[in-house]
Amino acid sequence: MALTRSLLPVYSNPNPDFVPKSIKNVCTTGTEAAPTTAAEGADMSRVYGFIVSVEADLGQTLSGGGTLSCYTWNEFSGIWDWCGDAIKTIPASAASKRGCSFAGDFVVAPRSRVDFRPNGVTVSSGGCTVYIISTDSTGRPL
Repeated sequence: MALTRSLLPVYSNPNPDFVPKSIKNVCTTGTEAAPTTAAEGADMSRVYGFIVSVEADLGQTLSGGGTLSCYTWNEFSGIWDWCGDAIKTIPASAASKRGCSFAGDFVVAPRSRVDFRPNGVTVSSGGCTVYIISTDSTGRPL
């Protein structure tokens, strides 16, 4: 697998039961396979909203093409469903820029998981990193 997932320690929460929700997917190519296990993606429990962004590797730029495919974890069937109406299209105007962010999404049902994977994302050289930054109702990163 060409993708490395890690949690982002973006907020120091005094609650000892706090579990980080924001994630970083480091992708070595511009197209990555759909998630396959229940542990992948960002946990949406107790999440109010999130922002998705994609960045080219350090010293590189986006070429202004491709999409971030959205997948949601179906906890009843135990599979990742493709969520076509939540795809993020990287605009041509993102060409020659290091990163591209998308307006925040609100979580209607704060449960399960969501993941975004690059599909045909072109960069000047190397790979890209996809961030899912989750927030609580006050806007603090989780």
